[in-house]
Amino acid sequence: MIPQLRGWHDKYEAEAVVQDNDSAIWRRFGIWAWPTALLVDRKGIVRYQHIGEGAYEETESLIRRLLIEKE
Repeated sequence: MIPQLRGWHDKYEAEAVVQDNDSAIWRRFGIWAWPTALLVDRKGIVRYQHIGEGAYEETESLIRRLLIEKE
C-alpha cells in the first residue's frame, strides 16, 4: 500500500474516503491501472482521476475542497 493512500484513508475515512479492497469501485468505473486515485463528488460526478504514483499534494487538496462542498 502506498503510504499516502493509507494516510488519506485513515484521515478521511469518516467522510467517505474509501479504499477499494474488493475491487468493486475498480470495476464500476472501469479502472485499469494501479494505483489510480479517483475523486467523486457528492453528486456522483468524477471530478478527478490520477493514474500512477505522485500528485499527492494536488490530490489531497482536491479531497479537502470536495469535502467542504455543500452540494
